[in-house]
Amino acid sequence: MKVKADLAKNRLYIKMSGVITKKEYEKLYTEVRFCVADLLPSFNVIADYSECNFAQLTGMSVYRKLMNYLIKNEVSEVVRVVSDDSLLYKQVNNLSSQICGYKPIYTKSIEEAEKRLDSSKKRRGLRFHDSALPLVEYYVEDKKFTGPILNISTSGCAIGLASKSPSVDENVTIKIAFNNKNIFPYEFKIKTQVVRTSENEFAVEFRDLEGDQKDNLLKCLLHETERDL
Repeated sequence: MKVKADLAKNRLYIKMSGVITKKEYEKLYTEVRFCVADLLPSFNVIADYSECNFAQLTGMSVYRKLMNYLIKNEVSEVVRVVSDDSLLYKQVNNLSSQICGYKPIYTKSIEEAEKRLDSSKKRRGLRFHDSALPLVEYYVEDKKFTGPILNISTSGCAIGLASKSPSVDENVTIKIAFNNKNIFPYEFKIKTQVVRTSENEFAVEFRDLEGDQKDNLLKCLLHETERDL
């Protein structure tokens, strides 16, 4: 295992190999905390798992704790280097489908990961995804529709199509209601603009989510990531 921080790039590098045990994850968590302390908010992470065989399930709770630590310290993007035909990739995908967490980028090499981060525009919020996130309500031609959240950040979201899609550049007001109303304000009504559509989804940018509302949405998303920890 190797963890290092590149201060010039504001980037964290993680290298794992072999079988990842719970003890390895606990050691990784400690090393990451030391390195992140030297980085600025909106840092990126490149996690190289290309030489890993698989991860022991007993370490998954520590793995989730590590993800939440990065989120709370304002990570911007996480790139995982792993072959898409490896057992570890299948394990991670299976775990990700069951929990709320950030949506990483997958590449097959460190070089590809570096290029993706160096050439991409900086996002204005970490993307979260989880099948248990609430449905979105939206209106098209004065008719109400609902769709699942495919991924969401404090700057926008992608919504799966249940029936009808709005048009690109259309202004759409959406409503998202969380169930954790006893902890945070749980209903958000947000003005958005459609930036992308496809056969199965559309994406919007938030236009009026600022200040306390933005902070409260992030708190709700963080609360979702901590369920069952």
